[in-house]
Amino acid sequence: MDDRAAAGGNDPAAAPEPARAGRVAGEVVTEIFEYDGGRRVTVYVPPDPPEAIVFAGDGQLISRWGGHLEAAGGPSTMIVGAHRSADEDETVRIQEYSPSFDQDRFAAHERFFAGDVRRWVRSRFGVA
Repeated sequence: MDDRAAAGGNDPAAAPEPARAGRVAGEVVTEIFEYDGGRRVTVYVPPDPPEAIVFAGDGQLISRWGGHLEAAGGPSTMIVGAHRSADEDETVRIQEYSPSFDQDRFAAHERFFAGDVRRWVRSRFGVA
């Protein structure tokens, strides 16, 4: 399923996509972590110092979100997104997000996302 379909983009009743600046002024940075055999994390770094930081899943979509944020004119916001597992099996994803499916995988993902990624963002971008 592509991003548009996942967001309801094939539904004629779906809301139109918000306005987006033609060129993104911020920067998109991707790093590969050792977790899970090489998990990518992508960060949208706004052109102005961030007033807010959002940590999210589905980091492979971050490059699209930056333009929407800039076009919206809201507060300067950094977005940090851990990509999905390279494994296409959606049960792997649910195991990372819910301890009732696989407590060990959930705990490992929690350490990665709330620990490793957070520390990297703090040191790489100088934000708290």
